[in-house]
Amino acid sequence: MSKIDEVHLLCAGYCTHPECIIISTGKCQKIKIPNMFALLRHSERGYILFDTGYTGRFYEETRSFPYNVYAFVTPVYVDNHQTAVVQLRDMGILAHQITHIIVSHFHADHVSGLRDFPMAKIVCLKTEYDAVMKLRSSSSFTAVRHAFLPNLLPSDFEQRVIVVDDNLFNSPNPTGQYVQHLNSKYKPFDIGYDLFEDGSIIIVSLPGHTPGHLGCFATKPTGEKFFFIGDACWHSDSFRGTVKVDDIIPPNSLTALIHYHWDSYISTIKAIRQLYIDQLEGRMPEIGSLQIIPSHCPELFKKYKLKNTLKSKL
Repeated sequence: MSKIDEVHLLCAGYCTHPECIIISTGKCQKIKIPNMFALLRHSERGYILFDTGYTGRFYEETRSFPYNVYAFVTPVYVDNHQTAVVQLRDMGILAHQITHIIVSHFHADHVSGLRDFPMAKIVCLKTEYDAVMKLRSSSSFTAVRHAFLPNLLPSDFEQRVIVVDDNLFNSPNPTGQYVQHLNSKYKPFDIGYDLFEDGSIIIVSLPGHTPGHLGCFATKPTGEKFFFIGDACWHSDSFRGTVKVDDIIPPNSLTALIHYHWDSYISTIKAIRQLYIDQLEGRMPEIGSLQIIPSHCPELFKKYKLKNTLKSKL
């Protein structure tokens, strides 16, 4: 039985862009794009975060050139009370109680809060880790081109990181510890990493947006499942489609400039759509209730606020 007994979707700040940037069928007016993260409680391992959202460090690290280009292109808004560490404190959870942070990727909007949780192990895929290590030794121009702010990483990052070898995900016979074939309820995701070796949190590869972008499945004892997909897409309609578009709806093609590999990105959205359609049409009844959660979907943000399960405000 799964040991994830609490799942909370929270939001730490937002940025603004025209809606048609995050989904090609959107309007050309600017909207607030939420920066959501998740808090999970494992009955034995304690509190786990999926990403961290924005903090004021983003402002500090984008004051000077060339990093200020990042802030100009992506206007960011976050107050101290909206940061992950403050929201958790208001929930009665202290920073040192966070045992793990699962990082979808290392863009600034997903890792600005890493320094606030000094006891947490930081979980990422090896492909992403290798890319980040390369960026740390690259020029500031290269770093900002990849939406990476080096000083957001904790000074003891390399001592705290858990690197999942996603090269094994492409093997027909994975042999790494915790890396295993997944059962049919995760298809088309065939291989994943069982973080605690109890089936409660399964990490899978969602490449394209960055070299080693990951997503994770979390399952509650009730059978309710969550699939946190980070920036694998920015809007639920991308994998869900609409009444008019019975297929994936990618973001504006101009965003190919900021994705690591556009074709892989599109393939990832298609894989997420297959999972969604199979669950929707009942081809996988064993999957139970599945909620697919992109980190920046405005519609999803509104949905959770209406259910009073997301207390954060934009």
